[in-house]
Amino acid sequence: MGWVMIAVIALAHGASSAAPDVFVVHDFSTDERLVAAPWPDAAGAASTSKVSIRREGVDAEHATALRVDYSFPSERCTQVRLDIALPACGNYSDLSLQVRGDGSGNVLEVWTGEQARGWRGVGHRALDFRGWRTVTLPLADNYTVLAHTIRLVVRRQGELGDHGISLDDITLSGPVDKPLPADFSVGPNVPDEPPFRRERAFEIERRRIGDRTVALVDGDPLMCVLDVVPTAEYLELARQAGVNCFALDLYWRDLEPERGFDRWQKLRGLVDWLGDAGFGVAMLVNIHQPRWLIAQLSDEPLESGAIYPNHPVVRREFERFLNGFLPRFASARNLLIVGVSGGGEADANFPEPPGSLTRWRASTSLLEEFRGFLRAKYGADAAWRDAWQAAEAARLDEAVPPVPLGDGRGPWTDLRRSWHDWREFVDQWWLGVTDWQARIVKQHLPGRLLMVRFGWPVFQCENIFLIRNAPNIDMIQCKDAVPTWEAAGPWFLASRAALYHGAVRNTEKVSFPEVDVGHNRGRPSGSDMTTYLPPLGPFLGALWYYRGLHETFIDGLAEAIGDLKRAALVSTQANIAIFYGQKNANWTQHHANYANEAALAGAARALGESGLAFTVVSEYTLDQLGDVECVILGDTPVLPREAARAIEDFAAKGGRVVVEDLERQHLDGTACELSLPDSAFVVPGGFFGSVQPRGDSLMLDAGKKQQIQRVIDYLSGD
Repeated sequence: MGWVMIAVIALAHGASSAAPDVFVVHDFSTDERLVAAPWPDAAGAASTSKVSIRREGVDAEHATALRVDYSFPSERCTQVRLDIALPACGNYSDLSLQVRGDGSGNVLEVWTGEQARGWRGVGHRALDFRGWRTVTLPLADNYTVLAHTIRLVVRRQGELGDHGISLDDITLSGPVDKPLPADFSVGPNVPDEPPFRRERAFEIERRRIGDRTVALVDGDPLMCVLDVVPTAEYLELARQAGVNCFALDLYWRDLEPERGFDRWQKLRGLVDWLGDAGFGVAMLVNIHQPRWLIAQLSDEPLESGAIYPNHPVVRREFERFLNGFLPRFASARNLLIVGVSGGGEADANFPEPPGSLTRWRASTSLLEEFRGFLRAKYGADAAWRDAWQAAEAARLDEAVPPVPLGDGRGPWTDLRRSWHDWREFVDQWWLGVTDWQARIVKQHLPGRLLMVRFGWPVFQCENIFLIRNAPNIDMIQCKDAVPTWEAAGPWFLASRAALYHGAVRNTEKVSFPEVDVGHNRGRPSGSDMTTYLPPLGPFLGALWYYRGLHETFIDGLAEAIGDLKRAALVSTQANIAIFYGQKNANWTQHHANYANEAALAGAARALGESGLAFTVVSEYTLDQLGDVECVILGDTPVLPREAARAIEDFAAKGGRVVVEDLERQHLDGTACELSLPDSAFVVPGGFFGSVQPRGDSLMLDAGKKQQIQRVIDYLSGD
């Protein structure tokens, strides 16, 4: 859709200053680095095409070929694709592959996905033959030194039905001295004049309204859309929708494809062009690492194609880049927000989902930081050994992160001190990583709001409540707060927004969730917009809509944005709090076992559908229990002692408590015996998770409806 920076799918070691004459992209001896997927049907409808891949031995010459089976069942089908991640390499002049055709008359296309320039066509070959042939295509305007992916597309042009081709030995050959062209510049071409001009002061401010802080542009609540298509038609859609800001999702690897690259005039032109039309800009400058940097540190372990972001060389090089890049935009008066990250997919995630161990654990830089953290906490080897129950000869300077116990559920029940120390280190890791970037940004671009982008709550590995202690961060974003791919209803989306609202409640920081209504189920409708977006009103300080605009839903989006703008200016002060146990929450859970978030979503549904205002508290905001009258304590099998005592004290003072009946432990593994008055309302363990607005729980039977009503009556004081 329009102009979009393309994300690296995978990187691997392999760059060399002296490129070999032939570089093997893939010989299909393994299925690593391969992704096959159907393309959406015509008009953006959900795909009905099918594609699958399997390795096969055809004959002695093609003993490890790849079989690609695909199906075009209807005239609506367009294409299927096979993506092959390209390891870092030099520039080559030709791409060759061996193909066994199917005689279908469909067309095999070859593309390269390049940093900054997006997808570039290489060439095509009609599948009007059977048997093996070698297809060689010149790389005239393709730069493999920039390419992260080779994409093979079978485009429907011949017969419908089931077909299959085989592939073998994709290679690059003919290294050439092929510098980037002199006119190579990051960014799209824009028309000389925008379709309309609107004078704007572009004054960005944060205003406290009730228990939240709202971002305003010239007094108008900030409503932002990710992705820009620089056409008159697209800008007109944005104006109709009430959008006042566009987001540019930029990656370091694209902005500096070669060390020292500084041709950003097109990007600056886009920013100015949008400003002339009256739109602000939120510019994300993400630390996705360029290939030349990764090749420079070939001994460092890679995780998701990235070196540990806190490595001194990474920090030094990124700071050098920022010091050159940011001043180019200092005079852009419509540049309102700058986003930073710690790595990963444009957020600050530490890449260690439960049950998997990040390769960064082997990084000398990470080990030094972790040992420094332990040294600051314990002071001496003896105290550390006692806490970790380590051997007498163990030394803190040799400590390594603990391996989780047991199977996939292990981290959830791992209450060792060593595991808590690792969790605490990871929880706060993003603070330092983002703060040094934030300070550089604010030095060059004073007056702009600084945003940090987090992952969606499932698998989150950062502690978002720690943002209250981050002075240089003004806005917090929940990335991909998406309901539809999880078969979820509006209050599931609202529960995630409520969590982030709770993290910054009663502060000067803005909750700025990214909301995706369509995602991978196809283009949303106008009624989707008016269904999913308005419930977010009490939790928003600004809205980031993902992704893009289309005439089919623009009326619904305009209505929803109008509702949200009005809601943003209404003072809110919830008197019901849902407790969310952050200290031992999703960081320790698998996607199939995130009871804490499921309970949050179910409670949000029960309250939201009944019209009761609510917020979220955690162990880090227990002082806010004094602002509410009721607390819901759902599926929290691990409850820190300080949280248990605070909830008991809250109830003793007359606060109403709804509690799920289940066994709980404190962080040290001892039993948690909650002492609550008889007036507390008890529901069965797992109840709120069972009514969460997603999947099978969307439909409620009579018993669950009655239980919800009893909870609402209790919370309402009836």
